[in-house]
Amino acid sequence: MAENWSFSPDRKASPWNWHSGIEAVGNPPSPWRLPIVLLLAITLPPLAIVAWILLSGDWRETYWQSWCVKSGLVIAVMASLPLLFVGIAAELGLWPDRNPNPVGFGLLFVFGVALGSVLALIGVLWTHLRARDG
Repeated sequence: MAENWSFSPDRKASPWNWHSGIEAVGNPPSPWRLPIVLLLAITLPPLAIVAWILLSGDWRETYWQSWCVKSGLVIAVMASLPLLFVGIAAELGLWPDRNPNPVGFGLLFVFGVALGSVLALIGVLWTHLRARDG
């Protein structure tokens, strides 16, 4: 996407300062981004990171280029698959126990999603600071 920025010379040119004299030609971040992310950060922290990225307007592509964001989300998804598999297999009758208690897979889910969320958050912050500084 073409990024055209016009700004006053006394202000720092940054795509993150939308209300400081910089006029963006394109799709700016949603005004609902911060309230939605704060609500999700309290209730479902992994989704808060995804919401921040998806509501970032033209800067969404910049976030997805970060290897930290990509690997954090892959770790979170891969850590949840074994528990999801056991639950679906038990529901369909393919698992030996109709009422399984997969503690190991549950712990893998909790720690994997926590690790993936922290890694993705580091990627979002790192990308944001790199883009802000130029």
